[in-house]
Amino acid sequence: MSHQADGEWQEPIHLGPGIDPKVGPNINTSAWELEPSFSDDGNVIYFTRYEAGNMLSGDLYVVQKVDGVWQSARNWNDVPELPNINTSTGEEHCPIIASDSLIYFSYHQPGVTQDSDIWKVEKKDGVWQKPESLGLKINSPQRDHMHWTGLSKDGKSLIITSTRTDLGSRGGHDEWISHQNTEGEWQEPLNLGDAVNTGGEDMCWTFTPDGKKFTGSWGPHGTYDMDLRWVNKDDVPLLKDFEPIGPPPNLLINSKAKTDKPLQP
Repeated sequence: MSHQADGEWQEPIHLGPGIDPKVGPNINTSAWELEPSFSDDGNVIYFTRYEAGNMLSGDLYVVQKVDGVWQSARNWNDVPELPNINTSTGEEHCPIIASDSLIYFSYHQPGVTQDSDIWKVEKKDGVWQKPESLGLKINSPQRDHMHWTGLSKDGKSLIITSTRTDLGSRGGHDEWISHQNTEGEWQEPLNLGDAVNTGGEDMCWTFTPDGKKFTGSWGPHGTYDMDLRWVNKDDVPLLKDFEPIGPPPNLLINSKAKTDKPLQP
């Protein structure tokens, strides 16, 4: 974690047991814990856990703070309030929790496309339904996924990261935007252009809390030796009218009220 002081970002600190014993042991393990996203009330962290060195092993996890203490992280499949979407073939990157009844996530389904695709899962009549792919217009034969604040507030535009090689790709991972048509169907994505994308790996971009800057990772093509970059949102023509959704809701907000005791791992 890094803090800003006098307009400058300070050296990051590791949230391990020597820094904050209330956080480290319950979240950080010998596996890879990546892509955390805090809920809007600050009491839940959604993140992805991978087997060390295996980016196809990801599962979605959640950890809740109760009475100021972070509880043990749990697999989404073990939490009644969350949809059962983790599989043996891997989910990657933090999902976009659009509301208490709609979640977008990235999922690797062998035999369908070459790599991960973007899916959604909806809750109807209080029950989470079977996940559905967003379709072949937005999902390519290559790797497609998305991050955190990549959905617009009106739910009709979605920013994705893709290695697709058509539609004006600059090479490697690029950032794209897709819009829904009047029937609610996702359309072919548009490349965000040279203000964001290069011939290298441009990926995992998201918005700052004030929604004014777009920030993410860049590295040489074919590597994951990444640096952080940012641009002003209004300097990217396709993002000028995009209002990001902001932090996800706390889907466990009623858990403590129901039990009056911390959730058990």
